[in-house]
Amino acid sequence: MRVLAAITFGVVSAWSRAASAQSQTSLERFEPPPPSDPSAVFASAGVDGSLRPSFGASLVYANAPLVLVRDATGDEARAVVEHQLVLHVLASLAIASRALVEIDFPTSLLLTGDDATTDTAGYGAPSGATQGDLRVGGRFEALEQNGWIPSAAFGLAVWLPTGDESKYTSTGGVRFAPSLSVSGDYDSWLFGVTLARRFEPNGSSDHNLLGSDLELTAGAGARVDRFTFGGAILTGFVTADSVDAFRRRAATRVEILAEARAKFGPVDVSLFGGPGLTRSPGTPLFRLGLATTVAFDVIDDHATTSADGAAASRDADASANGGANDGPPTRHDPAPMPREPDRDGDGLADSLDACPDVPGPVLGGPMDGCPVDTDGDHVPDASDACPREAGPENDDPKKNGCPGGAAVSGEHIAIFSPIEFATGKADILPVSEPVLSRVVEILQTHPELARVAVDGHTDGKGAAKKNLELSRARALSVERWLTEHGVDARRLEARGFGAKQPIADNATEEGRAKNRRVEFVILRRSEDGENGWVDGTLVPEEKKP
Repeated sequence: MRVLAAITFGVVSAWSRAASAQSQTSLERFEPPPPSDPSAVFASAGVDGSLRPSFGASLVYANAPLVLVRDATGDEARAVVEHQLVLHVLASLAIASRALVEIDFPTSLLLTGDDATTDTAGYGAPSGATQGDLRVGGRFEALEQNGWIPSAAFGLAVWLPTGDESKYTSTGGVRFAPSLSVSGDYDSWLFGVTLARRFEPNGSSDHNLLGSDLELTAGAGARVDRFTFGGAILTGFVTADSVDAFRRRAATRVEILAEARAKFGPVDVSLFGGPGLTRSPGTPLFRLGLATTVAFDVIDDHATTSADGAAASRDADASANGGANDGPPTRHDPAPMPREPDRDGDGLADSLDACPDVPGPVLGGPMDGCPVDTDGDHVPDASDACPREAGPENDDPKKNGCPGGAAVSGEHIAIFSPIEFATGKADILPVSEPVLSRVVEILQTHPELARVAVDGHTDGKGAAKKNLELSRARALSVERWLTEHGVDARRLEARGFGAKQPIADNATEEGRAKNRRVEFVILRRSEDGENGWVDGTLVPEEKKP
């Protein structure tokens, strides 16, 4: 309540002073991106998390961001602000993996310089600590990243006049900036570009140091293990005149910042810095910064992707209909015996039903009325998880009627023991070699399985990017094991999904154990099996040479 009251008082007071006070500027032109973003110097367009709060702080030093220029010679005469140290306290909240709201509390911890006078006004050197203009805003991810296609988002930032005009931390009025961002986040590199139009109050005032401007920020980075190295270029093109004595030689702000970032679990720490290439107000000789962020999930998105949903639906249909690709045997009209008893209700009178207590189709043979059992293992296809491979009964419906280790089930090669890895690593433990050997046997005896994806998944603990890297590394490790044991590498494809496709609740240890898994998804079947490959590519029959 005290913060809200201070904000309200600042807004009302600033508007009441606007008519008589000298309009200056908010000198801090570096606006840190939300703490959820993967860089401390350029913003992202993506939104990660169903309900994910992030918190951070950036300590930014600027050297000589405001220097008076002599009217006659254009030489720099006096640094009105020589040293500026600003602490940004940041918070953001990702909602439904689409929207992000953010807030920035800036505080100038250090402001020093010399008094200066132009032909039209005097400018006193600031000193001491003071609050800056509070920034609130957010963005909406209109286009999600899909493979190499980047994500795109619309954003809006609003600055409330909570700072001090006399210390160059406020313009005395509400500012706002709509923006458009495009970004991509890939395995080993990322990039982001943001175009924003900043609207400053009193942009045409004779005493305003900075007017409204058009801002463009572009950055990129490369990942090496837990480290990210990159940088950004920050530009601002002034669209409203300001005091000539401060910007005679340049109306455009240009800075270059290099960044080194390290991840320690959910915490990221960044060091960044670089020179200012122009000398307009707000552009320092150089800037240095230290930033740290932390993010965590309040809830996890337990819904599977549409692909998983479709696969689950296909599996359910396969179990219910008696096979992965074939529908149930054609059912003939039952003999009209309305007066005779039909205990199992399958439409066939008990006197003609070979299995009067269990419903089954009429096939025109001695087993009329009995459940379909394609593999002859005495487990009806309707409850057989592997209807085409004989196996014993099992209390686990996912293993019922399946051979030991693994079996083809619908659009998957189902495994009945999890593949175990060393904690936090991609090293396969020896205990998992029998089930992998069974997968090799299946692929060798089912040449029609021409393309199979090895999908790695993790639980929801830890950073999303680290989980994604671990899941991919584990999928590659399984793929390598299979190829080393005789499987044609062209039939396999390793994929990693991190924690994005949970099958259980990540809030419990049991659920997290289920989410840490490797799955085998059948992507392509071919009647020719391995012979369907031509020059390394699986092609349809009509296109073969």
